[in-house]
Amino acid sequence: IGMNAISVADRYLDGSMDADDAIKKLDDLYDRMEYVDDLTPDDEYYHYDFGVRAYISSLRTYIYLDDYAKIKSTRNELAKDVGEDKR
Repeated sequence: IGMNAISVADRYLDGSMDADDAIKKLDDLYDRMEYVDDLTPDDEYYHYDFGVRAYISSLRTYIYLDDYAKIKSTRNELAKDVGEDKR
């Protein structure tokens, strides 16, 4: 899911996806991570999954605000966590 969010951010930054479509796709990804609400800090992937979901939420906000610098920064932080290259 994190890599999908990176792809959405990249397509938005490249201009191949508009804000409405990007936000809709990120909303879908965020909803797919609803299970995080049921995890506890003792669960093995709690911190990782919670972090990915938080990055997705941030990306939605920054795309809505059209803040390219924050979109890129958040995208790169997420990429670092999922083992992808920075942009």
